[in-house]
Amino acid sequence: RFNSPLTRNPLDESFENKKGTASERNLMLLALLKEHGVKAYPVLVSSLENGKPVTNYPFLSQFDHVIVYTELDGKGNFIDITNSMLPCNMPDPDAMNKAGLMITDETVGWVELKPEAASAKLLFNLSLTPEGRLSGDLSTSHEGYDAYFERLNWKKDKEGKFWTERLQSNFPDAKATEIKCEGIEKIEDPLMTSCQINVEEAATVAGDMIYLSPIIFTDFSENPFKKETRLFPVERSYPVKEQEVINLTIPEGYSIESLPESVNLSLPNKSANFKYLVNPNGNKIQIISKIEMSDTFYAPDQYGALKNFMDIIVQKMGEQIVLKKA
Repeated sequence: RFNSPLTRNPLDESFENKKGTASERNLMLLALLKEHGVKAYPVLVSSLENGKPVTNYPFLSQFDHVIVYTELDGKGNFIDITNSMLPCNMPDPDAMNKAGLMITDETVGWVELKPEAASAKLLFNLSLTPEGRLSGDLSTSHEGYDAYFERLNWKKDKEGKFWTERLQSNFPDAKATEIKCEGIEKIEDPLMTSCQINVEEAATVAGDMIYLSPIIFTDFSENPFKKETRLFPVERSYPVKEQEVINLTIPEGYSIESLPESVNLSLPNKSANFKYLVNPNGNKIQIISKIEMSDTFYAPDQYGALKNFMDIIVQKMGEQIVLKKA
């Protein structure tokens, strides 16, 4: 995505030709900001593909991109205008690689790159039939880098068929219809989607009993950490947040036999948090799941706790509601 060396032509020449590398375009922005009296400095970065920067000695060849640091109204921002699918104050996720080398008028030093979170909120309103069929509607809101990746999905599939594929990862006969999207072009705003959901065989019906796993879609259905030990740190490109609310109406003539237990779990220093709440009310059950992984770096000595944390999440995602015919 990025170019190395950082610049290939003088900026005046790139400006005249209306063509330049990603770094050249950001450097032209830097010149314009300085011309208008805005405090702005270049920040040299190494993309994820290029590798983590070596901070002991900042040799130039390790960098393959330049972003811009600005201060407006006392607030600092990293600016990158090279990706049309992202707001200018949200650099490409490939560029947010731990640290960048900022060059000011007086000093040269490393600055921490703190990427925005990938945040998703999902609201399901569902009804279950005595035959085990689940139907209803889904509405979602995506912010930060999650909105960016969702926009990329919609760019590839303008009909949103990928939502059916997502649901079918857990329920092969699931279908999403009437799929709509708002905010694709307004990259500064959250991306909103809605659809109707139908799953013919969502629940297992056995005599007078119905068994249903209510979480029909999540990005946390499988633990990526398989090994018991790890010698290297776990690193993520950005923080992640996922919130799901499921409002479930159970069939008439059935009562609740058992429900998953609520859970409130955190790793040390609140580096990851998981809340799973179950609230029954008559013939309705509300399930709320909140997952937040706020850190992007977990040391090897944190791996055991992180793996166990993910094991608990995956277990809760698969737990069942049990209903009994009255």
